[in-house]
Amino acid sequence: MNVREPEITSVMDLTDKEHTLEWKSIGWIKAEEVVNNLQFRIASAAKNRNWKKVSKLSRLLTRSFYAKLLAVRRVTSDKGIKLLVLMESFGERLQIKCGLLCN
Repeated sequence: MNVREPEITSVMDLTDKEHTLEWKSIGWIKAEEVVNNLQFRIASAAKNRNWKKVSKLSRLLTRSFYAKLLAVRRVTSDKGIKLLVLMESFGERLQIKCGLLCN
């Protein structure tokens, strides 16, 4: 599957407004379709126990430009920030419990 990455100019050449416009102009629906398609292909290969194909598709997914874009979008969104705070507080509670149990 030949997916062309969008042309991105040097980061130093763009202003904040241009960065915002570029971020908003990304085809998010297409990015989600590509990532979902790869995830579906991985699941069906795993169901058929084709582990070599699972490995190759997993590698393709982790290196995919669209997967990276969606990951950044997910983390920087309001919902992603709330999730990070929740995970951080859960980690702190887990450390407190471990400290109480280990002593």
